[in-house]
Amino acid sequence: YLVAHSWADLQIHVFWLNGQHLLSTVLPSKIECMITNSTGEILITGSSHGLLSFREVWSLQELFSIDMNESGAIRSLSFTEDQQYLLIGSEDGTFSIATDPEARWRHFHSALQKTPILGSGM
Repeated sequence: YLVAHSWADLQIHVFWLNGQHLLSTVLPSKIECMITNSTGEILITGSSHGLLSFREVWSLQELFSIDMNESGAIRSLSFTEDQQYLLIGSEDGTFSIATDPEARWRHFHSALQKTPILGSGM
């Protein structure tokens, strides 16, 4: 998918890679930055009003949002390499770190499965 935002009409648009327009929705404020998760299924946007929103890319349905307005507009978003943490840069120069507890548990469980267990008969 390709995702675009129009500041003029506050719409966000989703397109196929061939340019075919799939859908649009109107947002309550301007988007300052956006990023998708590693699978490309979840779109995370940061708004000029400090709202961090999580949406399904294919439907643009909002899954949930976090009001971070006390720090101003959200200016940047970036995932860590392992996708466990979302780094959020704000207008006032602060940054926040968000995590998904379920993703952290899956990562931890996967690491445990790869860890050899030493015998206890010593």
